[in-house]
Amino acid sequence: MKLIRYENPQIRPSGGWSGLLGPSVFDDFFNDFWGYGSGQRQPAVELSEDDTAYHVRIELPGVKKDAIELELDDSTLSVATRSLQKTESGSSSQSWSRAFTLPSGVDPGKASARHEDGVLTVTLPKSESSKSRRIKVS
Repeated sequence: MKLIRYENPQIRPSGGWSGLLGPSVFDDFFNDFWGYGSGQRQPAVELSEDDTAYHVRIELPGVKKDAIELELDDSTLSVATRSLQKTESGSSSQSWSRAFTLPSGVDPGKASARHEDGVLTVTLPKSESSKSRRIKVS
């Protein structure tokens, strides 16, 4: 299983403390204090692959199933969410989107997605032509 860490350059500014000393436990505190965090964290994403499919797991706590949009175009999976929150002082809209470039060989007709307990799991089966085969030596 492969994990890929993603840091949004708009949330984590280059330079500053992390530029001088490297990433530290204080980065989150200072970023939140100066408004870089402001609740706009990127959801945790886990990408993995097995012999039959590619798997994308995204943690989306508080996001309803109806607010999730998925699109598979050639070898690009696009995920977007949009939610409207109403409060006493008004309403606010939050949105998030991310695109994943997949290797060729995904069978789009068999792709499936499941949203359960705040976790979106997308399964993208590999096409028969892209699956590895054992070759018998004679």
